[in-house]
Amino acid sequence: MTNDYRKLTEAAEKLEGKGFYRRAVNIWKQAAITATTTEKLDICTNAIKRCSERKGY
Repeated sequence: MTNDYRKLTEAAEKLEGKGFYRRAVNIWKQAAITATTTEKLDICTNAIKRCSERKGY
């Protein structure tokens, strides 16, 4: 599961960096499902909020 989480977060960060916020949110949501700790879940939640608030979402 941790490997899946890492791959998903890396993919989400790349999409976010390119300005594809809606796609990034979808990947962050998948990462949240695979999160094994509260800390990782919080990272995903904050990223989802950050991307959702961006212009162009």
